Amino acid sequence: MTTKAKARTRKSRKAPRTVLHVLLDMTGSMFRIKDVTLDALNEYLGGLKEGKEAEGFEVSVSVFNSAERVKPIREAEPVEEFAEVTTREYQPNAATPLYDAIGESIHAVARDAKKDPVLFVIQTDGLENDSREYKRKDILKLVETMTSQGWQFVFMGCELDAMAEGANIGIAAGNTISYDYSPGSTRRVFEAATASTTAYAASGSIPTNDWFDASSDKAEKKTD
Repeated sequence: MTTKAKARTRKSRKAPRTVLHVLLDMTGSMFRIKDVTLDALNEYLGGLKEGKEAEGFEVSVSVFNSAERVKPIREAEPVEEFAEVTTREYQPNAATPLYDAIGESIHAVARDAKKDPVLFVIQTDGLENDSREYKRKDILKLVETMTSQGWQFVFMGCELDAMAEGANIGIAAGNTISYDYSPGSTRRVFEAATASTTAYAASGSIPTNDWFDASSDKAEKKTD
């Protein structure tokens, strides 16, 4: 969508704009669950179309690994026009420049969002091992700064202690969730994200420190 087309779409809406950015791990270890992850991601974002709560949301998706670094594959698409991410666009390989991906993406989103509310969702199954520009302390400071400006950060960790890893970069425990490589666990976590995003949207995009517990169907902190 062109910049002019985006502007026209925004003007035609009555709902306030909220920016939803998903930063999706596309490293080699994700290969084993690439299909279920892609299906769950598309169901998560597609599920937001079903009600009116997320009206006004604009969705961006970026993937990251050490080969692509950070690659936007959807940019500021109105949620009702969101096009599913395809297997051609999502080919896991290489290592995990997690801090670089987060830092670069935060700056890119901030340039676009300006003063609009931002929901920034990080999904990864690996620990940092290939960043060149950002260190943990840089990301911690960035997350703390943007949180103070009303951004909502979420950390979804596959085969990770998401609570600990999220805390390392300043994300509240209630905004993190862990899951394993099983298809059922992956689907349940993305379904929880749909419910929590809907609740966040219904609140008027007000940030919280218990994001995964904010919906009527409370997300399980542990999945089997």
